[in-house]
Order: sequence, then structure tokens, then C-alpha cells
Amino acid sequence: TDLFYSREIDFIHAHLIQLLWHALDNPTRQLSKIHMLSQQEWDKVVLDFNRTDADYPRAETLVTLFERQAARTPAATALIYSDRSMNYAELNARANALAEKLKAAGVGREVIVAMLLQRSPAMLISILATLKAGGAYMPIDPDYPAGQIGYMLQDSQSRYLILDGTLPDDIEFDGTLIEVAFQGNADWAEVANPIPVNQPSDLAYVIYTSGSTGDPKGTMIEHRNVVRLLFNDRNLFDFSPEDTWTLFHSYCFDFSVWEMYGALLTGGRLVIVPKLTSRDPQAFLTLLAAHQVTILNQTPSAFYQLIEAGKQLEADRLKLRMVIFGGEALKPILLKPFRQRHPTVRLINMYGITETTVHVTFLEIEDDHIEKNSGNIGRPIPTTTIYILDSHLNPLPIGVAGEICVGGAGVGRGYLGKPELTASRFIPNPFKEGERLYRSGDQARYYAQGDLEYIGRIDNQVKIRGHRVELGEVEFKLLLHPAIREAVVLPQTSSAGNLQLYAWYVADQPIDTGQLADFLATRMPMYMLPACFIRVEQMPLTGNGKVDRRKLPEPDQDSFVRTPYEAARDEFEAKMVRIWEEILKLDRISINDNFFQIGGDSLSAVTAITMIGRGVTFTDLYQHPTIKSLSESIKKKQDLSDDRYLIRLGEAGTGSDGNLICFPYGGGNGPIYRELAEALTQINTDCCVYSINLPGHDLGSQQALRRLPDLAHDLSREIRETVTGEIIFYGHCVGSALALATARELEKLGRPVRQICVGGILPPRRRSLFPRMTDPWHLISDRYVLKFLGWIGLPVARIPEQQQRAILAAFRHDVREFYRYFQICRQQALPKISAPLCCIFGQKDVMTLNYRSSYKRWMQCADEVQMHEIAQAGHYFMQSHDAQLAGILAGYL
Repeated sequence: TDLFYSREIDFIHAHLIQLLWHALDNPTRQLSKIHMLSQQEWDKVVLDFNRTDADYPRAETLVTLFERQAARTPAATALIYSDRSMNYAELNARANALAEKLKAAGVGREVIVAMLLQRSPAMLISILATLKAGGAYMPIDPDYPAGQIGYMLQDSQSRYLILDGTLPDDIEFDGTLIEVAFQGNADWAEVANPIPVNQPSDLAYVIYTSGSTGDPKGTMIEHRNVVRLLFNDRNLFDFSPEDTWTLFHSYCFDFSVWEMYGALLTGGRLVIVPKLTSRDPQAFLTLLAAHQVTILNQTPSAFYQLIEAGKQLEADRLKLRMVIFGGEALKPILLKPFRQRHPTVRLINMYGITETTVHVTFLEIEDDHIEKNSGNIGRPIPTTTIYILDSHLNPLPIGVAGEICVGGAGVGRGYLGKPELTASRFIPNPFKEGERLYRSGDQARYYAQGDLEYIGRIDNQVKIRGHRVELGEVEFKLLLHPAIREAVVLPQTSSAGNLQLYAWYVADQPIDTGQLADFLATRMPMYMLPACFIRVEQMPLTGNGKVDRRKLPEPDQDSFVRTPYEAARDEFEAKMVRIWEEILKLDRISINDNFFQIGGDSLSAVTAITMIGRGVTFTDLYQHPTIKSLSESIKKKQDLSDDRYLIRLGEAGTGSDGNLICFPYGGGNGPIYRELAEALTQINTDCCVYSINLPGHDLGSQQALRRLPDLAHDLSREIRETVTGEIIFYGHCVGSALALATARELEKLGRPVRQICVGGILPPRRRSLFPRMTDPWHLISDRYVLKFLGWIGLPVARIPEQQQRAILAAFRHDVREFYRYFQICRQQALPKISAPLCCIFGQKDVMTLNYRSSYKRWMQCADEVQMHEIAQAGHYFMQSHDAQLAGILAGYL
């Protein structure tokens, strides 16, 4: 009950029963076709949560709706730009005149017209004129690099380009150029509306978005897609001719579609925001107050900056009645200052995608959403459906994360000139015949009542030292710091070649990096901590109002998590400083800096101990990660002989909930369980985690390898003397033999273990236990053994050759001892161990193929045997899937 609500437990119980029912009903059914949803829950997530049917004017186009509005309110102000305004009659007439010119040039139905225009009334006139001529507009930002502009012109195969100046020399275009210019005081005359040529299913615009291949892709949207967004019989908004909107965003960003047509098709006023003003929060606030703007559309990143600028403005100067967010994930907690100053303004969060016409969901943000800082994006808007599906397009249960797949009347036509990409992303709707779904690549899950929690991009997970890290989670934890207003976390390759997390934050004053690291260390595992923290005055934004990650500044030396500088005290410490600076590519390293916090990892640690020499081992560096503590430890080792095997890992728990003692895999040593210990103590802070430091296995050590029976004898006595409370063993791969032998010795001493867990291994078959088979690797070359270890997941190729030889010797020794142990068990007919045994397997581990039918071989060692499996895991899952393994082991503590 500490981990789950009772309702969640009910869901899990129902899902397990359903899975069993499906599997037993047809044992030959593919796993991907075994459903865990009951019919009741299937109806809820597929049907009930998608009761969004609504009627809309299906015969209308953007042109007919605009012309009707212009006829209804010809004298009303349509556009405001700087100190000039334009009414609906003038805007319509100027668009009609340009439309006739376009038609004369050959523009007709579905003809793509490219536009290279600055923000001005001429941009709106050109868009409307293109639509009136029957064409579809394709916006290009004049600030784009010449190469991108050229690519868009070539990829779209547009033969028409409207521009408000001369075409730059470095852009090639052999089609028809149409120059337009806005002259505020120029005369205008009535021009009749062109004869309508479009159907609702005709193309309205093509907007290019970034592509995974590096080239942008053109998304095609039809008239009907936009019409149903703004006009339907279940409308969520009350826009009126009394409203004033801003055209804040670039016309290359589809948020502008909502701004333009939201204002002009409902009779409102549209204030065109100059580009420089859009990038100056103070100037933009002045514009909002001067024009009494009522409807504001913003990306969250842009609005956070506006909130900060607005603290100096009298609250009553703004006349906003609604702020609508879109374009990127919202962090509601950052809206708190604005809500306190403007409590009557409605705040609306709308998740959306260009391919499904601007907006997909709707949520009115309440105080509770702000306090909880949840990723709630609400429910699908009318005419839109959302399904949360797995990779096989099966609906997922409430609370389970999956891909957002969008259906309904907003789904666009596809990608221009890319049929294969279109077919892969715009797929047949398996729940509604004749409709299509768009696979968004975004992750979300359902709350019990039908709202959606946005989680992030499926591809926004990164692997840091083998751990999967969700960047949004680190950002969320940073925002809990009271002084931080905004945060962005990204993976970066350090100068030493290691992948690390860098964090950029906005705060009034710089915050000590050590303080930030300490703040986060109490809220997340060490592997999730950013290596550096960079303060920025404000986040750089793209023309679309999103964070421009390319313009985030590089860190300086002070940005990294460092301690106050203390120089080396002797020549040995000075040598280690030089070695660390060379390996980590840092200057002025303090003897108090933590090797693993300033960029070091297990592979660079191997290089460090090789260069240091003097008997320094990997375990020494892990237990003493600063030069100061390592130096002092080495001096003590020279004076004292230390034959202890147990090393303590992770945070020091009380041991009241039990002790986990871990036995390394072949060739490994105690520190390999560092990440597992951190993950386990995150789940249970009152357990203690130990690992076995095997003689002859520590890189840099001169100790001799020891036989397994002797080691088990000595180790059992050390455990009896030093560990209090109940004990659980975990042995990985051939380390399972030492775990079993030590458990036998403890039983003889009257100190039995409570549970034995083994991972990534099956006991040898009997035919493998003849004397000549106690070393199955003796005929295999070192080169092949190294290749095999790399193939199953051990990164030996990046380890120096000297250390490779040490790992090989230890690996061969451990494998021999594993087979010898089971041979002794058989020859001496040793009784089974009294403790129950659980065996844990990775689904993709080539070392334990057919484990589901073979795991019962472990019953030769214990009467009670349980089996667990870890999805998608290979052999070394204690490192790649440490959180999942920790969850299994925590169940036995």
C-alpha cells in the first residue's frame, strides 16, 4: 500500500487474471496477441474515453468562412501592425486582388505556393490570396539557412514563390517569382471574391517540421482539418468578435494556424507581433497591454519568460481572459506566480501535433494541477480520438505508458513526396474502419478518469552508464528547487568521451553546483545526477517559441560539480591530479573532487588505476573516489594487511529490513554491484547491501586467486562476525557457485541465509561434470573469450590490454571453480540447501536459452525454486536493468 493505491492493485489483479485466461484459452497464441484488458476496460479506453463525436460545417473551407465573416463585419478591425490597422473589407479586397494575379500566373487547386515573407499584413494577404486562388501555401522563414530554403523549395517542387524582397543570390529557384509589399497608406479598391474552386478535402497548407533523418518533412493539412478544429457543435471555446489575438509565432509553426484563423474566422482582431518584439518579453508585455489583448497563445518556454517580465507590470494593465499553451510540455508549477497575480485568467493546456492539425487535447488548469505539477494534458478535443497503444497496436490498461496514437478528423493527409514515411506513421485505425491513426512517437498514460498524463518522447530516454534515464524526470526534480524557474537537461559527450547529463537552469542568482548536486542526490540515484549545472539569464528560444537547444551555452570549469579547491599535499597526490586531469580533460582538479561526479566512469577508472600503479585497485578507487581519501587509504594499506572480503555499497542503511550480499560474475569484482545497490536503497532505505571483493580479481591488485572451498570457508566466518540480521544472497552467473558454497558453510555455523537468488545462469547438466569438463573454456583462445564476453555485453574492448589479461585470468579461474563445485556436489551427494532459491533470467540472455523449461534444474540444489524474468534484458542485467533486478530482490527483504 506504500507503492500502490488500492484501485491500482485492483487493476493489476484484473490484468493478471485476464492474461492467464487468454494464455490458457489458447496456449499457441502469440505473446503479442495475449490481451490483459477485460472487455469492460477495453470499452473504457477505446470507446468511453473517445466519445468525442461532433458535427462541423463539412461543406465549408477556410475561404468561404473568411469571406462570410468579412461580409458580416466589413468595417471591423481585422489586422493591427505597428501603428497601422486594416479592416475586414480591406483585407478581403487586397487578398482578392492578389488571388486574381496568382490565378493568372497558373495557381489553381492543390498547387503549392511557397512564401518567403517577413511578418506583416502582406504575409496574411498572401496566405488568404493563395487559398482563394485554390492553392496551398508553404511558409519559409527568411532567417532559415540558404541550404534549408533551397531544400524546401526543391522538395516541395513548388513552381511559385511569393516574397517581399529580392531573392538572395545563394538560393536557386527557376519558377515564378511574385513580389508583394505592404504599404500602409496605399489606396485599395473593392475586388469581388473569386469563384470558389476548393473542396473541404483540398490541401490548405504544407508546414515543414524537423525529420529524424536530418532533412525536414512537409506535413500536408487540408481545409476540413482546420475547419473542424474551430467550428463544431461541442466547441470548448467561446471566441467572439470582441476578442483581440496576437500573431506571436512564426507562420512556419502551426500554432500560427490557430492564431490566424482563430481570430479572422470569428471576427476578432489580430495583432501581428514584430519579430524583435516577440523575442523581448518586456516589449511584448507592453504590446499586450497597449492593445488590450484577450486571447494569448504561447509555448510554455516563452510564457515562463513573460511571467518573469510581468512581475514589474501592474496586474490590472493586462486584459487577458485566456492563455492557451501548446507546442511543448508544460510545467504547471511555473505558472504559480502568474495565477497568483491574475487569478481570473483561464489557463488552457493543449497537447498537439502538426500532423494532426495543431491541437489534440484540452485541459483547463486548476490550482490542483499547478501544485501537483502533473503532466496532465486533459482529454481529446471534439472530432479527435486518442489511443494509448503498445508496439503491436494493442490498447494498454489505465496507468500503463504507451504511444499516443491520434485519430479523427484532424489527421492530416501525410508527408509531401514521402509515401513510405507516410505509410509508417499514418496507419489504418484498427478500431474504426476507414479511418487513419497518426503514430506520434510520444508517450502517455491514462488516469483512471480518462485524462492523459504526458510522459515525453519515446526517444527522449538516454542511457547513462547502462541506465535508462528519462530527461523530463531530472528536469522535474530540478524544478523542485525553490530558486530555479526553468530547467533543461540534455545528454552531452564530455571531453573525456563519456556520455553525461548537463543541466541548464534559470535563476535570479547563481547556485553553487555542489549545493544543487546535494539537493538532487536526496531525490534520485547517483547515475541520474547531472555532471554540470549551467545558469542562463533566460532560455534561448527558436522562432517557434521552443527552447533552442543549439544555442545553450557550453559549460565552463566552474559549472561542473566540484568541491572547494585544495592542492595536492605530496608528490603522489600531485601525480594522481595529473592523471585525472589527463583522463577527464579537466583543469585544476581538487584533491576533494569525486572521480565519478566530475566525469569518471568504470572504464576511465580502469585507465586511472593502471596509470597510478602502486597496488591501487578498482575497489580502492570506488570506496575512496577522491584523491585525498584514496591517498590516505593507500598509506594505510601499506601499513596494515587487510584480508576482509565484504565491502559495503550504497547508502548506509540500518539493516533492519535485511542484508543483501552480492557475489560477482566470472572475472568481475565487488564494485560491479554499485548501481544495483543505489537502485535497491532507493526502494528500501533500511536494507544493507554488501558485495564480495574477491582476491586476485581487483584490477591493480597483486593478490593470488583462491580456491572456492577455501574462500567460502573464510567468507562465511567474516559474514557471521560482521553482519547482523537476516541475510539474502545474490550470485550472478558463475558467482552463484560461491553463493551456494558460502550458504552451506553458514548453515554449518548455525547462521543460515533466508533466501538465495541466482541470476543469468543454469546449473551444469550432469553430462558436463566429468573431470575433464571442469574447464570447458581451456581449449578456447583468449582472443575468442574476449570477443564472446564483448558479445554478451561486457565492454572489454575498451579496457587496456594489461587489464584484459587480468580479467581473462580471473574469468577462467571462476568458470573452473563453478564446474568443480557442482562436480563435488554430485560426487559427495551433498544435501540440498535449506534456504529457498529463486533464479532470475534476462529474456534476451543467450547464456540461458530455454530457461523457462530448464530453470527447474535448480531443484538439485534446493527444494523450493521460484523463477523471475526481466523483459528485454541481456546477460549483465545487474547493470543494464538494475532497477528491475532491485525490484525483484526487494521483494525478498
